[in-house]
Amino acid sequence: MFSGRDGISFNDETCSTSSEKYERDVTVLNHCFDDIEKFIARLQHAAAASRELERRRRVDDPTWLMSVS
Repeated sequence: MFSGRDGISFNDETCSTSSEKYERDVTVLNHCFDDIEKFIARLQHAAAASRELERRRRVDDPTWLMSVS
């Protein structure tokens, strides 16, 4: 038995038809894709924040190039 995030429980015995199983699989995959999209958005946001911090570090400390070498 599989219990989804939204409280819908899926049990192979209760999904008697192949269309119900198909719908269950589609629902599960859609939830997975939603989670992946949210994760990618968070990664992009974190990367943008990291670039901004690096840019600020360069502006605030013009000698940063000497410390990198």
